[in-house]
Amino acid sequence: MTTETDVTQQAALLYSELFKNYVLPDIPEYREHWDNLAAGEAVQGVGSAEDCVKACAANEDCFQSRYNGEECMLGLESFTLGVSHTMENEKKWVSSWNKTRIERWVERQEPCGNPDFHFRTDLWC
Repeated sequence: MTTETDVTQQAALLYSELFKNYVLPDIPEYREHWDNLAAGEAVQGVGSAEDCVKACAANEDCFQSRYNGEECMLGLESFTLGVSHTMENEKKWVSSWNKTRIERWVERQEPCGNPDFHFRTDLWC
């Protein structure tokens, strides 16, 4: 006889569960010396990381922004954590994430359904 505990232990771990429980809580709002690889729209006339964050907030499609001391780039269609970036040529890389928009996007995603792996679980140890 299978108990509820057994079923939980045999259930597949979904990427959505990993993302919601382990990735989403660790997405920062702001990080210096960081390139979040934001891609989508370059904003002209932005002179600071703070103004770049404001430009992202003003664009309803913006999930993240990146300012490298010269250019403000908004991430509009996706978001990523990115990579560490040291100062070069006196450029100070700063990345930001609009966590409220990211969290809303996550909540709007439709469940994928139950995975079907086509293998026999009665052979598990």
